[in-house]
Amino acid sequence: MIRKASMDDIPAILNIIADAKSLLKSKHSLQWQDADGYPNFNTFQQDVDKGSLYVVDNNPIVAVCSLGRHGEPTYNQIYDGKWLNDDPFYVIHRLAVKKEAYGKGFGKTLMQKMEMICLAEGIFNIRCDTTHENEPMNHLLLSLGYQDCGIIYLDRPSMADRLRKAYHKILVKK
Repeated sequence: MIRKASMDDIPAILNIIADAKSLLKSKHSLQWQDADGYPNFNTFQQDVDKGSLYVVDNNPIVAVCSLGRHGEPTYNQIYDGKWLNDDPFYVIHRLAVKKEAYGKGFGKTLMQKMEMICLAEGIFNIRCDTTHENEPMNHLLLSLGYQDCGIIYLDRPSMADRLRKAYHKILVKK
C-alpha cells in the first residue's frame, strides 16, 4: 500500500535511509554522506508537513520518497545537456528502499505511483537527480523511461559532492 507518510513513520524511514546511506558509501558515492546527516529527521519532518512524503507500507514500511511540487531551484541551470522542455514539473527526491526489500520492485512501484499522482494533478513532466555512482537509481530511472539530460549542481553547503546526473521524463505528450 502506498500512502502519505506521517510523523509516526519517521523512525522507520530513518532506518531505510540508514540502509541507503550505507549502500551509497559502499559504492564510494558521496551522496547522502553530508556532514549534517542529510537527509535527516528535519528533512522528513518538513516533507511530512508539506504533504509530499510517501511510503510503501508493506507492514513494515519498505520504501520512501518525496514528491516535490514547488520546483527545484538547482534545476534552473543544467550543464552538458538540456531539459526535454520548460513545462511545469514535479521532482522526485529521497527515494530509498529498505535493505531487506532491495530488488523486489518497491522503488519502481513507488516511482510509478508518483507519476500517476503527477498526471492526476495535471503535471506531465517529472525530474530527478542522482550521483553517477548510484547504480540502482540510475538503472531504475532508465528502465522507467527517464532520459539523462545533463548535469546539475546542488546547493547544500554541507555537501562534499554537488554534481548530479539530471533526469527528465515526459509523462504524456500534450
